[in-house]
Amino acid sequence: MATTEDKLRIARGEVIEILKATSEGLDYSWTQREGTIEIIARWMNLSPAQAATTYDSVRRRERLNLTLRFKGSQQRFRIVEEKRVIWEG
Repeated sequence: MATTEDKLRIARGEVIEILKATSEGLDYSWTQREGTIEIIARWMNLSPAQAATTYDSVRRRERLNLTLRFKGSQQRFRIVEEKRVIWEG
């Protein structure tokens, strides 16, 4: 995820809200298996069994991906401005 300095200057609050929503969504999808499977099933028009297989496959792959370190609610974003944290979630 990235943004530009212009976007931060013009719509800082919007960027922060997007980061917060992303953080919450990632945390939900990591910690709420059944709810996430329901969302996947509706979004992709899959049966619950197919959605569960898809979810579990992605979870396995993410555990093996050393560049992404999402571990439940430990996943964090930080916005730092002039060496001062302005949002952390």
